[in-house]
Amino acid sequence: MENEELILNATKGDAEALERLLRRYRLWMGQVVLKAASAPLLRYADADEIVQYAMTACFRDIGGLALHEEPQRQFEAWLATVVRNAVRYFGRKRRRALLELASDARDAVPEKGPTVSKLQRKKERYERLNAAIAALPDDTQKMFELRLKGLTLSEIAAALGMKRAMVNSRMDRALERLKQALGSTSLNFSSE
Repeated sequence: MENEELILNATKGDAEALERLLRRYRLWMGQVVLKAASAPLLRYADADEIVQYAMTACFRDIGGLALHEEPQRQFEAWLATVVRNAVRYFGRKRRRALLELASDARDAVPEKGPTVSKLQRKKERYERLNAAIAALPDDTQKMFELRLKGLTLSEIAAALGMKRAMVNSRMDRALERLKQALGSTSLNFSSE
């Protein structure tokens, strides 16, 4: 069967005709990929993989190809567009993969983040703080938990059924005890 007859049959929904056509054009499609794709893209996706994707798109989209004169020339122009779109699709896919990789790398290794020793000191401070809080009376511990969750002193008083002034004075006394226990004046739990 000649190409033009296969093209006409394929546009009418003959999947076998389209399959035969695509087998004939497979190498040509590969050349279009090699011309349209960058070297980094071809390291990411094999040319055959892109051609395979384009062939799948052909089966999906062949019904939209309207032929007028010179069906073979129109089919080749349409096919080249489908292949270039497949190259663009893989290019976008590669960019997304690179962005995800870069994001993962930034998350794993902060650019100007703390050193291991600073992280260790911070962990030790948190452990000392938690131990000092655990030594406080239970109701005062509850106040600290609520404060660390972002509640204001008024909200803590309402949650515990206490007056704000009582919460304020207990928090002040507890902060003084924590500062003495930790040997630091850097605790900052502002009143509101």
